Amino acid sequence: MVSRGYYGVFDGDGNTHGVVGAPGSDVIEKLFVDHLTGQGFNVTPAVFTGGSDYASFMSTLNKPVGGLHTGTGVAQDDCYHQECDGYSNANPEQLTANAKAAAHVLATLASEGHLIIPKGEKKAARDVEKLHERSLEGAIADHELFGFSEVPGERHTGSCGHDV
Repeated sequence: MVSRGYYGVFDGDGNTHGVVGAPGSDVIEKLFVDHLTGQGFNVTPAVFTGGSDYASFMSTLNKPVGGLHTGTGVAQDDCYHQECDGYSNANPEQLTANAKAAAHVLATLASEGHLIIPKGEKKAARDVEKLHERSLEGAIADHELFGFSEVPGERHTGSCGHDV
């Protein structure tokens, strides 16, 4: 899902889609955008839908998140979640560009993260555990904790087992 479609970067500051990431998410967004535009790519702001692993980091731990998104669905890839979705279906140039962007951002955060990511409030361990228990019981979902957007066609669907 990072080698077909557009060059998307999660909208950490919320300027486009209105869902603001935890403090520091805006910094991660800017790192990705600056790197990709510096390579000559047009960047599309991607919405936080809560449909991936980042949701728990944002909603229960208040940790900054960011990342790449190239579209999820047949609009970007006829083989999305189909039997034909394999290595031969990938766009090697886009995969390489996204891998280099991820490496750049991770290296920057590893060496300078303590200087450029603001310190956010940590949630007490007991509060995180209570939220986790309520979430496991089905009492609350990540989108209720953080206010994720529901965008048709942007969440995992199909036979992979997500969002079923």
